[in-house]
Amino acid sequence: MSVMDDPARLARAVGKGTAVLGGLVVGASVLGGVWQVGVGVLLGVLALGWAIGFFVLATRFFQPQRNPLFPRLLMLSNPLKYPLLLVLAYFAVQGGALMALGFVVGIVLPLAVITGLAVREAVARGGDTNHRAQVYKSTNEREPPP
Repeated sequence: MSVMDDPARLARAVGKGTAVLGGLVVGASVLGGVWQVGVGVLLGVLALGWAIGFFVLATRFFQPQRNPLFPRLLMLSNPLKYPLLLVLAYFAVQGGALMALGFVVGIVLPLAVITGLAVREAVARGGDTNHRAQVYKSTNEREPPP
């Protein structure tokens, strides 16, 4: 099974990649004398981590497989999630243009890591177009729809 097909391995790989890239960006910004960018990156990574972590916790506690009201419960839980995100964005904007730029970079870092992992896996597979059908068969034990 590939990294992209296993959520636990994907989460570990994205966490490690984001920590390494984030550390490099924060270190470079501090050494370059623009510490505001580093603080913005930390705020951005924290904001995206909070959103993803909140969804993981909601999925674990509300159990969407057994609870038909899961989509409604997830929407009703937004007042718990968004105030912290708005506070983090507010702090980034109050820090100035450099901190806001760092915030955007912090949001983009995990997405860039996921994209890099997907590209690396596609290149390693060498354009195997049959992989999707094999994964579908192994998980559902039937043919994919035409």
